[in-house]
Amino acid sequence: MKNFITPDAPFAGSRVGASETFVAEVDESDGSIAQFSPTVAVVGNISLDHKTMDELRTLFADFTAKASVAVLNLDNAETAALAARQPAGRAFTYSLNDAGADLLAEDVLLAPGGAQFTVTARASEQRAKVTLPVPGLHNVSNALAAMGAATAC
Repeated sequence: MKNFITPDAPFAGSRVGASETFVAEVDESDGSIAQFSPTVAVVGNISLDHKTMDELRTLFADFTAKASVAVLNLDNAETAALAARQPAGRAFTYSLNDAGADLLAEDVLLAPGGAQFTVTARASEQRAKVTLPVPGLHNVSNALAAMGAATAC
């Protein structure tokens, strides 16, 4: 995160602002995710990486259970299964493919320098055009996750 380094802020791993809001990417690899009690938990995907699938399912289920709202990606089978187990009113979902998601990206156009899509909010049926200055479906998905987190807040 070299772009965050300035003479007044020599550490690249974080930024400090004036808000009381704290945003962090937490990691399951060392189990430290278990130490967090978020107001809003965002889970993009759960896949075999650092731990067994059973350990990962437990870690992410416990993490989202502590949150008031869990923002979950329906395009990942494990995260979709986690969404299905959330108590009523506690999950906010997003997807590139699942029309049942709370936020759905449609009409995605990818280019070398970015991506464009239309996002639809299922509850209100509001639609908005979105242009990202970064390419890739993963960035479209990340944008939906950020919109979901902002909506949850």
